[in-house]
Amino acid sequence: MSSQLIPKVLRPSDLFIAFSTKDDGNMLRTHDTRLVVHKNRTDFLKKYCIRSEDLFLIRTSHSPNIDVVEKNEDGYKRQTYLRSPAIATDFDHYYTGSDGAITFGQGLFIGLMSGDCVPLLLWERRSGMYGILHIGLLGALNGMLRGLPHILATSGVGLKDTEFYIGPSITQRNYNISKSGLWKAIEAQIYSKIPDIGRFIARNPDGEYFDLQGVIVSQLLESGVDLVRIQRYEHCIADEESIFISHNSLKKDGIRGNFLSVIGRKASNE
Repeated sequence: MSSQLIPKVLRPSDLFIAFSTKDDGNMLRTHDTRLVVHKNRTDFLKKYCIRSEDLFLIRTSHSPNIDVVEKNEDGYKRQTYLRSPAIATDFDHYYTGSDGAITFGQGLFIGLMSGDCVPLLLWERRSGMYGILHIGLLGALNGMLRGLPHILATSGVGLKDTEFYIGPSITQRNYNISKSGLWKAIEAQIYSKIPDIGRFIARNPDGEYFDLQGVIVSQLLESGVDLVRIQRYEHCIADEESIFISHNSLKKDGIRGNFLSVIGRKASNE
């Protein structure tokens, strides 16, 4: 495995951060791979001494909603911050689900499975806040990040002191939206409701390419985040040499796949 392709996160405070790679296997549970994937997930957590009961796994629905999560004796207490999406669609739990989770304290890990969408890690040292947001095409179009300043302020977190890491994901050179059925289904809505979206689209002879990471950086800057607080994984996971599973690459062979991102803080008595 090339060391150049391994994510390097600066200023992670006392947090544990890890991403599963192709060597760890597929993390997307389907009917055909259920037993294999269960073992892959279990082995990955065991490798880093993370108990499954300490992992809060985000159940993605491509919503713009975010949970504030607290672990208790009964499991988890969640407060969901809903954001009305600009783009209407019929995904399950699209209006009520959550695609991000932040928490405070110790002993809890936030996990996210993704295959091309951005796992956006965030943390703030003073408050002890940390979490992950799942931002794909719809999360970006619906301005998921524009609701974040209110959520952080309500939780007593300073936005200007919050660090962001744009994790392994697809980059513009491989994200051909001309081949996306979702894009075609919502294209009229997009140009009607977000007329300036064209600045994030490169039009090439073989199609139109969308800059998902660029939208995320733009929305963070608009919200008042200093550029020095924004890090990103520079390599595209849809490239052949990628160490991460890319759904965009696998679907050419009719296969589905995801990798797992984890951020957390172990309890002080461990």
